[in-house]
Amino acid sequence: MRWNAAAVGAAALLLAASGPALAETATRADAKGRTITFDLQAPGVDVDGYAALLSGALHGDEISAVVIRVIPGSAIATECGEGAAACFQRINADSRIIVPATTAAGVRDSLIHEYGHHVDSTVRHQTGRCSDGTARWWGARGAAALLASGDLRCDYGAGWSRSIAEVFAEDYRVLNVPGATSRGAAGQPTPAVLDALRLDLAELDRAVPAPPPGAAPEPVPGADPSGASNGVPAGVDAPVLRPGRGLARAGRVKAGRTSVIRFRVTTKRRVALVVSRRGALRSDFSVVLRCGRGPVLVGDGRRRAVVTVAGRVGPGRCTATIRAGRKGLSFSAKVRIPR
Repeated sequence: MRWNAAAVGAAALLLAASGPALAETATRADAKGRTITFDLQAPGVDVDGYAALLSGALHGDEISAVVIRVIPGSAIATECGEGAAACFQRINADSRIIVPATTAAGVRDSLIHEYGHHVDSTVRHQTGRCSDGTARWWGARGAAALLASGDLRCDYGAGWSRSIAEVFAEDYRVLNVPGATSRGAAGQPTPAVLDALRLDLAELDRAVPAPPPGAAPEPVPGADPSGASNGVPAGVDAPVLRPGRGLARAGRVKAGRTSVIRFRVTTKRRVALVVSRRGALRSDFSVVLRCGRGPVLVGDGRRRAVVTVAGRVGPGRCTATIRAGRKGLSFSAKVRIPR
């Protein structure tokens, strides 16, 4: 189940009424070291089990741009709506998946389905009337024809199963959960559809595996080989950011790639990150700022030339990640701690 823009107001009210945003934050890493963040609102959650499900599903850097909020099963109806098993919410630039506290096996289908919505919200293609899905998947599914015939819709007006967003999330679940059957109105995805989706997801997986012990570290994908656009050359410790001081970077990122600025904060501080798109190329981009085990701050540059994210973070090592969309991105970025 996905919350779209029409539900933002109601979602915000629900979130405000549900108490503190983070009762306890836990983080885990996927197989390539990307951070997975959990907001635990219930006791005894099998965080390792939940993280293993997500790590085992096909994904890319976007896994670090969503918070998995685990709440008591009795609260799901209030948070997600009557009859829902879980839900995905995107409010402004913040993405979260809300799932019940149960066993990893019990949450598997719901968690993977909702993660499909997160992938959907991250990727934008230029084909058709809806922005849902990924490019190869869209063509293999015959989505344009299904929309034209009325079999699927861009909204939920004909019911949950006929929403193209839900068909995509179900196909993502079928791809990642052995033996799963789609509940979408388009029916079970064919092997060709799953192969197309697998190729789309492979393009999201841009992380470089950690080098073996003693090997020279490799640059972050999309970064200048010298390490300049990573904020610090390879093999050099990240600089400490202090009040009134900042870091400034400028560069270009290829489509679908990332550039990373690394730094450290020694105490909990308010950090502001401003990223500006440069030049005439109207490229979409996203920004993620995270420090240690603190909250993940996300900014969306699809409709804006300048994106600012700010919050109290630290202490610890920080990364400011700038990801280009379907086009290359020229950018300038500033990270600073106000006095």
